[in-house]
Amino acid sequence: MKILHLTGDHVDQGGILSVIRQIQESSQGLGWDHTLWAHSDFAQTRAPELKIIRSPKAIAESASHLSLFKSAVASFLELRHLLNSREYDVIHAHSRGAFLISAFHALTSRRPILFTNHTYANRTRMYRWGAGLKSMHTVALSPAMKRHYGYETVSQKQRPSRVHIISACCADRQFDQPLKSDFQFASGDPILRLVGVGILARWKRWDLAIDAIAKLPEAFRKRIQLDIWGPTPPDEDSQAFEKELRNQIMSQGVKDQVQLLGSTNQVAKKLQAADLFIIPSTNEPCSVALMEALASGLPAIATRSGGNVDILQEEKTGLLFEPDSSSDLAAQITRVLKGEWQPFPANQIRESVRKRSASQVTQEYRKIYEQLAGW
Repeated sequence: MKILHLTGDHVDQGGILSVIRQIQESSQGLGWDHTLWAHSDFAQTRAPELKIIRSPKAIAESASHLSLFKSAVASFLELRHLLNSREYDVIHAHSRGAFLISAFHALTSRRPILFTNHTYANRTRMYRWGAGLKSMHTVALSPAMKRHYGYETVSQKQRPSRVHIISACCADRQFDQPLKSDFQFASGDPILRLVGVGILARWKRWDLAIDAIAKLPEAFRKRIQLDIWGPTPPDEDSQAFEKELRNQIMSQGVKDQVQLLGSTNQVAKKLQAADLFIIPSTNEPCSVALMEALASGLPAIATRSGGNVDILQEEKTGLLFEPDSSSDLAAQITRVLKGEWQPFPANQIRESVRKRSASQVTQEYRKIYEQLAGW
């Protein structure tokens, strides 16, 4: 089976490409051939290697909705030419720009197309409209995302439904890594080691975590170590955000507690060295990093929003705090520092995300792929 993934990426980063890579790895025994449609500027910097078709008209995102729409028209025409010259069994769109391309395709062709929604967007009506197109199949990453877009109303009108829920995934090898020791933290323990993994982009809200630590009483603050691992994207806003974070760390007097450590290819090792994973972003779609942390047996503290509410079992595999509230995050950290919280054992934390492994998610996609391909 030949599968064409439409992403339009310029840079080799982000959860979408991680998921595609993991599905590629776990489907090797199925005879699937995956190809990524990316921008001409795209340079592959991560493993495993993906087969790539590059195009100057491929799009992923744009700050301007009008610009995105115009670019999508040109991209759609380019894609139609590609599909006339090469055979693919399944067309799988992923990014915001690729949603528009897939909608144009569904309006002009009877051939089915699959769109996986990886984001929480404000234009819910537009995505709901797209999910109702006869040639469009839509995947939401979690029940929370399905509710956000109102996809229930669409699926109720469809028999059978063309709206599906399939989680993002973490690699199968994450479940073969050494399991962390069970979480044990008492009020007298000296240092609580927090770790965050993700790009330094504004929507990730690392500033919220820094502010929460700064709000702790000095005696508690001194017992915190937060290591943030992740690259800074090349766009202007992300570059400015990194500078703001570094200034915030200095101005709020937490330079001994918070470190921005850049990229790492040893995520498993960093998770093993921590006591608690932290994910402060609001409406995180379905965090691969969070699933990797839980698969290692590491409990987490996350925002009560987005896919977190479906991934994390509150009070059992982690703690949830109110969105955009550094005060509530500080309160949850304080509970841990006081020894007032005890999560599930590490093996149960791992098992809580077993169904989100790449091999199991691949089987979910297999049902849709075979349906779309007419197998």
